[in-house]
Amino acid sequence: MASAGVSGPVGGGTRNRPFGGSVVDISGRGYLEEEYFLDGEATSYVSSAADALGEDGRWDIVPADRAEYRTRLLVRRPADADRCNGTVYVEWQNVSGGLDIDAAWMHHHEELLRSGFVWVGVSAQRAGVLGPPVIPGLSCPLAAWDAERYGTRSIPDDAFSYDIFTQAARAVGPDRDTSAVDPLGGLVIDKVLAAGQSQSAGRLATYVNAVQPREGVFDGFFIAARGAWVAPLGAGMITREPSRIRDDVDTIVFRVNTEGEAFSSYPVRQPDTDVYRYWEIAGSAHQGAYVTVGVDGLLARDLGLPGRPGALPDNDLPSHRVMNAALWHLDRWVRGEAVPPEQPSIEISGSPVDIVRDPFGNATGGVRLPEIEVPTRQYGPFGVPTISHRLRGFSLPFDATTLRAMYPTHDDYVAQFTGATDAAVDAGVLLDRDAEAGLRAARDAAVPPAR
Repeated sequence: MASAGVSGPVGGGTRNRPFGGSVVDISGRGYLEEEYFLDGEATSYVSSAADALGEDGRWDIVPADRAEYRTRLLVRRPADADRCNGTVYVEWQNVSGGLDIDAAWMHHHEELLRSGFVWVGVSAQRAGVLGPPVIPGLSCPLAAWDAERYGTRSIPDDAFSYDIFTQAARAVGPDRDTSAVDPLGGLVIDKVLAAGQSQSAGRLATYVNAVQPREGVFDGFFIAARGAWVAPLGAGMITREPSRIRDDVDTIVFRVNTEGEAFSSYPVRQPDTDVYRYWEIAGSAHQGAYVTVGVDGLLARDLGLPGRPGALPDNDLPSHRVMNAALWHLDRWVRGEAVPPEQPSIEISGSPVDIVRDPFGNATGGVRLPEIEVPTRQYGPFGVPTISHRLRGFSLPFDATTLRAMYPTHDDYVAQFTGATDAAVDAGVLLDRDAEAGLRAARDAAVPPAR
């Protein structure tokens, strides 16, 4: 069982701060943010079967090469030990743009902070540490951003990323070595969750199918915004090979997709089990307005890049509230308290198959927030056709005539919205503490508009 050396907390460098620090204020919420270096020797893996990685996810791998690596951990933890809930949430940092993005954190930092999770971001892939740039004009690996601070960091190849992630989890888990440097400051941890969003979700799907059965480091997985694809065991971002999550092990996996991935994930839909849940959020985009605020804030602060407005208003469905609920359920699930409720998937049918939509253009079926159950706009999963803007989706408000026909009075609208909120809370897809924000917005909304 390989382990890594931890050093830190890290200071200094030209900028004297870590890249990708939290955009939201966490100190005011009683949290600390610190950076640590992780140094060790990692193993790569290859398939033990001639047919490589099959669609059923039941993959067998064997160790291949070994190589030294030097990377970093970004840690956000409660300053007061009494606030820690005992769960460390280990995120595979997203490097689709050629830089570390804490995409899972951006979706549900509210739940992480208010419930006392420890969050640890792992720079597991070469693109985020050394490059080369994935997207010219955007990509900025750590070593380029601050050579003085990160110049010694090195990941030889993404083939080693899976074992790096394993060793990072051990370094912050319940059995970590605290004799020298403890990146969690002495906090008591009893559960370790893995998280990955978008491209990182593809890495985690491969990890669940191939590595978790060998290493058994994680108690549960949160895999979000992933289509049918998986990541290769070797170098490269993703493959276009479809794969399910293997169903022959006791690993707890919670998958949550937005509408943006529902169609691409359709070929590998699989039934819920005692250790597997799958939710799809109707009306939501891969990177809606809530997350875009965080991404643009990080790019502006750390790279000096301006916001990138699209031709259509970004999708503002508050799908992050479903992510919060799913995380809450996952933490209870791995503790043996309750299995999350099953939810219907977005309706897909026809010839050729496509998402079924109501007369307003909104998807039918799926997890339904009050905002789409009692709509005032059309929610689209895709925006203008560029890689950055397309993922943001769009929101198009209904015209005044339509709104007056749907909701003759403001009280009618608020009553319907309140009923839909109660239904979402009862279904387990919306937490009480998130429901009130939606109700406040509904009460303040000019629905129907004044004549």
